[in-house]
Order: sequence, then C-alpha cells, then structure tokens
Amino acid sequence: MKSIFITGLISGLALVLSSTVSVQAVSNADLLELEKQIEQQEAEDKESEQRAIEDLRRKTEARELKEQQQRLELERTRVEKERHALEALKQDQDNKRKNIEQEKLQKEKERETKFDHFISAAKVALDNKDRDTAISQFEQALAIIPDDFSAKQGLSDAQKLKDKVCYDVLGEWHWNDGDAKLILHDNGTLDYISWGNHTGNWQCSNPASRQIHIEITALGFTQDWNPVLSEDKACLAMKLSLVGPGCLYRPNSNNPSVDNETKKSPAHGL
Repeated sequence: MKSIFITGLISGLALVLSSTVSVQAVSNADLLELEKQIEQQEAEDKESEQRAIEDLRRKTEARELKEQQQRLELERTRVEKERHALEALKQDQDNKRKNIEQEKLQKEKERETKFDHFISAAKVALDNKDRDTAISQFEQALAIIPDDFSAKQGLSDAQKLKDKVCYDVLGEWHWNDGDAKLILHDNGTLDYISWGNHTGNWQCSNPASRQIHIEITALGFTQDWNPVLSEDKACLAMKLSLVGPGCLYRPNSNNPSVDNETKKSPAHGL
C-alpha cells in the first residue's frame, strides 16, 4: 500500500513539474517529508482499519450476545412451560391418588360398618338362641371379612345351637288349674311336680311344627306327651286321651286363650 501511495505522489509530482516553466530539483528534505506524510497516512489508515475491525468485533459480539440472550430466554420459556406442565401433571396425579385413597377409605369404612352390623345382629340372635338368624348374620359377616376369628367362632357357636323353639320352651310351665307344674331343663331333663316330684326327659322332636316330645315317669308309669308351642309362646297345647285339650302356660300369665290352646294343632299325648 505504501509503494502505491508513493508511486501516486511521484506521478503527481512529475506531472506538476512538467507543467512548470522552470523545473526545480526535489531535495532529500522533500522526500523525507513526503515519506513522513506517507507513514502518517499509513498509520491513520491502519488505525482506521483497526477501529473498523474493533467496531465490527463489537457489533459481532453484541449481535452474538443478543442472539445468545434470545436463545437463553427461549430456553427459559421452554423450561418454565415444561415445569408448569409437570406441576399440573403432578397435581392431577396427586388429586387422582387422593380420590382413590378417599374412595378406598370410604369403601373400607362402609365394609367395616356392614361387618359390625352383621356381627352385632348375630350376637343378639346368639344371645336369644335364634340359631337360624345367628348363622345367617355370621355368614354375611364372614362374606365381608372371611378370616375374622370372632365371626368364625360365633358361627361355630351358632351352629351348635338348637332350633329357637327348643329354647323358647325351657323353664317352668303350669297346668290350667295351676296345681301341677312342669320344668324343662336345657340338658334335656325335666321335673314334673304333681302329687309328688317326678322326673323325665324331653326333646325337640319337630321344631318346624313347634312340637316337642315329653316322657314323664310318675307312679311307676311312663307318659308320653307331644305338646305344641303356640305362636305367642304362652301355651304348650296338647290333648290328653282322658281329659281332652289342655294348656301348659307360663307362671303369672293372664288367662291363656282357649283359641290359643286348641288352634295350634296340639298333639295327642298318651
């Protein structure tokens, strides 16, 4: 670049000199001054070039920085959207899990409530010697919780029970006139008090028809009776071959009904 500039100056100088009337010789001082001007111009050109390069570098860096910032902002936006999406998904999953747990707890509570209801009803039936009801209630409880020990034990106890009518007849009974009394015990024995104390045995011969069988040994004779328990449990009704229809009734009962005594299909005793 320096040689081109010098060549240009020399060509210009020659042109000027050729056009003047009197040609003057170029001194060393002029050449040095010319060279100094050339060097200064080159320095200015170089500085200008450096400034241009620096300016370009700054602009490039600024553009790259801006692009990087834009990329970072886009990345932050993407990450934020993904975070919100993940949080929404997590919240939805948590809500579903809570709903499932609540439904499970509700079902378990309802299950336990039903189980407790059946167990309570079964125990009441067991206390009342109601065999069929106790068995049914314990079985329904075990259908809910098959391995429950108390329900299994209760079912076993219920299955050992006799028919309810076999418990309803237990205890003391009086004849219509009140002179004789019959006491039925749970072990199948009985006491018959009439003209002395006598013993015997009894059994639930036909629970479905509410009929029991009684054997009494009195005065060297054995008598067989087959009374039927009335629906209101107030009368053991039967017909004796010698005295006709009769009724054994509970102590302190108020005038047992004749209809109640005779309309429950009493059996004929011997």
